[in-house]
Amino acid sequence: MTYDSLCDLAKDHDIGVYDFPLKRCRALTVHIDGKCDIALDLSKAVSEAERKSLLAHEMGHCETGAFYNEKNFLETSSRAEYRADAWAVRKLLPKRAFTHALKHGCDEVWKLSEHFGVETALVIFALKLYYGIEA
Repeated sequence: MTYDSLCDLAKDHDIGVYDFPLKRCRALTVHIDGKCDIALDLSKAVSEAERKSLLAHEMGHCETGAFYNEKNFLETSSRAEYRADAWAVRKLLPKRAFTHALKHGCDEVWKLSEHFGVETALVIFALKLYYGIEA
């Protein structure tokens, strides 16, 4: 899946995706009245892998409803971030394809990262999510 195909999926799901300068982070999601908008500072995410990983993570917040704020004590920030990362991994590194890559020579985090075109942090999360492996 490419960054552009993720943008198309976001559009299909009525999620706005905008290139917007952000001072304190590379990306953020706003959830208002059941709708999501995603701001990505593309000047801080220069590679396809960075853009794709960031967008998938932010879409994970939208697709799973993983939002937190001071009024919602049941949803902690770490739980919401975990759910967003898990969605991103399942979308960009499906377990079947991930396992196939592992069995066919992609036996290093950097190789998996290049193979799937994502940031290494997402690969590390996939190893933990799918196999309980701490890389």
